[in-house]
Amino acid sequence: MNHFLSMVIFAMIVSACFALLMKSTDPERWRYFLRLLFYFIGLGFIAAWVMNFFPFR
Repeated sequence: MNHFLSMVIFAMIVSACFALLMKSTDPERWRYFLRLLFYFIGLGFIAAWVMNFFPFR
């Protein structure tokens, strides 16, 4: 399993839990789930892009 797949699985699980806990109706839950999933994956890409500029070796 690569890092991207791990990030997507983690984002899906956390987004589903947050959506179930925070919203009361199904349409709200789906919208919130998809929005959080997009945010998690998008911020992961942005963080990876920013870390690309730092020399870690």
